[in-house]
Amino acid sequence: MEVLRAEVAGFENCHIVNTGPQIGIREAWRPKAQYVLKREDLAVGRKFDSGIARAAWPMEDHSKPGKPSYHPIGGEGYGLIPIESLSTKTPNLWLAGRTIGADAAAYGSIRVMGTSFATGQAAGVAAALFAQQDEPPQSHEVIAELVAQEALI
Repeated sequence: MEVLRAEVAGFENCHIVNTGPQIGIREAWRPKAQYVLKREDLAVGRKFDSGIARAAWPMEDHSKPGKPSYHPIGGEGYGLIPIESLSTKTPNLWLAGRTIGADAAAYGSIRVMGTSFATGQAAGVAAALFAQQDEPPQSHEVIAELVAQEALI
């Protein structure tokens, strides 16, 4: 932080708000999304009409030290993450990657890199559409643009 304050313009007054209480914490807090993706959604491989990315990694449970357990995604082996898990009550604030709306079980699936890339692309598309039309885009508009970009949905 001292280097940032001294060497990087705009960081002169930066400070740390929060850190993990110990090494090895997988999650601490997440912003509030319009919809929180749930264990039940992934357990059945739910396909939301507003789905913008796939969640296919098994739900990892690390609640017992040294003894992770894995719970498969139901249905066809993947569920769809709805755009509502990326949107917040603040206009044009989009969540992506490890910060999307998900309960602890679903988080064990969506936190992986491939899914994070996909939600990042979808959040970027939603933000760009918002900038063009000055209002939150509809899910079908985001999906159409992702399809045009050849995203796997």
